[in-house]
Amino acid sequence: MFLKITKPGKYILFDICALLVLGNIPAMSSTFNFPVYMFEPMRVLLYLAIAHTNRKNAYVLAVIFPVFSFVTASHPSLIKSGLLGTELLLNLWIFYYLTGKKKAVFIASVAAIFIAKTVYYSLKFSALSTGAMTGALMATPAGYQLAILILASSYLKLLTLKNNRTKG
Repeated sequence: MFLKITKPGKYILFDICALLVLGNIPAMSSTFNFPVYMFEPMRVLLYLAIAHTNRKNAYVLAVIFPVFSFVTASHPSLIKSGLLGTELLLNLWIFYYLTGKKKAVFIASVAAIFIAKTVYYSLKFSALSTGAMTGALMATPAGYQLAILILASSYLKLLTLKNNRTKG
């Protein structure tokens, strides 16, 4: 006999797994001798939450991810954590707004990521210019960001196609 897990239980299980992955990014980076955070784990996990949980849970995770990462690893910095949280929340809001208007999931996802990143880099530029932050404006290579944008958007599109086929 298998254990039946309710939807809220599945969401909680997803959240715990996502936080375990996020909390282990520093260890993974050390193990692989490669900065795994360059593959935007918060965004990847957020897009998995969009695909496999509900809207409310995705918003909660968009707030929790940067806070959790800062508290458990002191990385990124407090200011950058705030910027990332803002970017993730804006990404979600734009995505859900656009998919509510049109069902073009891929285009909505690409637009949401692009607009949220533009706002993030504008805010980061301001923080760097005022001395509130130090470091490079673009720490993650543009190619990696583009790959994540395409992969995350494609994943949601493929799931949408699959779900549409199984419904009718």
